[in-house]
Amino acid sequence: MMYEVPEGWTTCTLGDIAYNVKAKWLPQSLERYRYVGLEHIGQGTGKLVGVGNSLRVTSTKTQFSATDVLFGKLRPNLRKTAFPKFEGVCSTDILAIRPKKAIDGEYLHYLLAADTTITHAVDTAAGTKMPRTSWKLLADLAVGCPPLLEQKKIAEVLTSVDETIAATKAVIEQSKQIKKGLLQTLLTKGIGHTQFKPSPLGDIPESWEVVELESIASVERGKFSIRPRNDPRYFGGDIPFVQTGDIVAANGFLRRHKQTLNTEGLKVSKQFPIDSILITIAANIGDTAITTYPICCPDSVVAVQPKVGFNVCWLQHVLSSKKTHLESVATQNAQKNINLTHLKPLLIAVPPQDEREQIAMSLNSLRNSIEANKEKLVQLQTLKSGLMSDLLTGRVRV
Repeated sequence: MMYEVPEGWTTCTLGDIAYNVKAKWLPQSLERYRYVGLEHIGQGTGKLVGVGNSLRVTSTKTQFSATDVLFGKLRPNLRKTAFPKFEGVCSTDILAIRPKKAIDGEYLHYLLAADTTITHAVDTAAGTKMPRTSWKLLADLAVGCPPLLEQKKIAEVLTSVDETIAATKAVIEQSKQIKKGLLQTLLTKGIGHTQFKPSPLGDIPESWEVVELESIASVERGKFSIRPRNDPRYFGGDIPFVQTGDIVAANGFLRRHKQTLNTEGLKVSKQFPIDSILITIAANIGDTAITTYPICCPDSVVAVQPKVGFNVCWLQHVLSSKKTHLESVATQNAQKNINLTHLKPLLIAVPPQDEREQIAMSLNSLRNSIEANKEKLVQLQTLKSGLMSDLLTGRVRV
């Protein structure tokens, strides 16, 4: 296979620059190693998410060194690669690939994680339900190989991006934990209160009251009164038709949807305005999102519209905090579900209006920070994908 490379690079195959480690580890060995199974490698991250203990392993495994790259050969579309940088043992569903002389280990890892390598592994894998690739198949893949110094520079650039991605993920997870704690505190203890009183929801500030949801908002179920539900005569127009999955993926505000109705579909459905709070009531219970445009939805979704004076963001935060409770009271038939008899009398602890506004502002600020970091993460992942394509082919030199 012809493979064009820039000046100073050589054309080779993976088999020319690395080899598959054959060393075996037997379970009767008393020497303890860290164990890596497929479950310990993140999907598409290039990172380990944990390790096991070799003393608990009961079958023959592969022994790898600190210089070896791990490549999941079972279902290679899952993109399970890692460069542990320690010696250990791994599942036989993982290839331990060792770089040859003058090949940088980090560079080899990025080369094995590249789209071209994964695509080759997927296309040549044997089996249907549980496809597997092999080193023999991978070794034939043509690649470009830069000088060792350039390999190291490429690896440094990509490692720097990976570190920024990892740091951004850590900030997101930390912010989520902070939000979870703040949500619990603000929605039960409020801001700056010292005097509390007992209530059906536990102790709450003296100035708060407990009311049923239907007293501060309208609570209506969605509608789509056509069977079968996928009848094409009602779909394909420009009217948003929001499904449970759209709400689960919305992160608080509904900004996109996958399906639309036409005018005939609108006649058999029900439309809700901007600033309605959608709650999932079937399969996924208690996920919420605020509409940013008028939508229709099926009866697996309930729309809550706050009355005048009740901040929609505050109420959405309150309702999102009820998810665990709603899941606990859901009935189980073919799938979990709740209905209006669960939602309308749902008890809500209500602060004075100015405090509701302050609580919403605090929680929105944290949510916005999380969303900004999620957008940054997507940009970084896109940047890394582009850099890998450019740097590993020599289109961009370092």
